[in-house]
Amino acid sequence: MLLLRYDPRRGRGDKRAGQDLGAGIARLERSRELSAVRPGDPSRAACLQRLALLYRDMADTDRAIEAGMEALRAHVDDVLLQTTSDVSGAPPFVP
Repeated sequence: MLLLRYDPRRGRGDKRAGQDLGAGIARLERSRELSAVRPGDPSRAACLQRLALLYRDMADTDRAIEAGMEALRAHVDDVLLQTTSDVSGAPPFVP
């Protein structure tokens, strides 16, 4: 993945890390746009959560909050649109 060379604890890393970070954010933003038409898609929530974390690491709090709130809404949509209460194929609970 493009974002592996970016380490927020040590700055931006090597010279290409800033370019990679920008490209990674661009891809996540594109994924955000494409997944907007698929409510309940679990990959949408994961994408938005990662995007929010990257914006936070870049100290862009407005975008981080926006993406984070959108990630929460995507998680809620995912839960509300489940067809069953079955959790990853686990057998039903019998008291």
